[in-house]
Amino acid sequence: SSSDEVISAQLVSFRSIEELQAQNEKLLTVVRELSEKLEEDEKKQRDAELEELRVSHEEALQQLEDLREQRAKSKTVMDALVKQRDLYRVLAQSSSPDAASVATQLQASRTLTNLQSPGSAMVSADVSLDDSAMQMAGASAVIPTQKEVDAAGVQTALEELTKEFCEYKEQTGQNKDVLTSQVDQYREE
Repeated sequence: SSSDEVISAQLVSFRSIEELQAQNEKLLTVVRELSEKLEEDEKKQRDAELEELRVSHEEALQQLEDLREQRAKSKTVMDALVKQRDLYRVLAQSSSPDAASVATQLQASRTLTNLQSPGSAMVSADVSLDDSAMQMAGASAVIPTQKEVDAAGVQTALEELTKEFCEYKEQTGQNKDVLTSQVDQYREE
């Protein structure tokens, strides 16, 4: 190639010792310049790789934090659903006419839960409705009797809630598996 010919013509051949020394000085200068340029290029490449790794690490940490928040919200919703399920179970086992009015209140509470998004502030309102309904179920003198709602209605509501809870539990398990695999993947990176 042309660069080989130029190097051979100008830097390799010589006619005297003085010319050889001059070519050696040129060669030393070229070697030093090329070494400096190589070091600068390597440093730039290292810095770029470090910056890319830092950004990737920060993104992974942010995603991990988001996953932890989602998990906490899911746990809050799950706890509320467990309380609600337990209350329905108590109501289904109860044969008093007061259970019917409590079931009506719980149905309204469940409607509130269906209208809201998981992890929202309304979950706490739903839990407090369930707590107050439990208190009302214990104090039968305070709750008015409703003849329209019978034990079969409560049983149906319990079955619906159990089905919804099973579906929610299955979805939560799937979400947990996905989140766990993502966390493991980010740890490996």
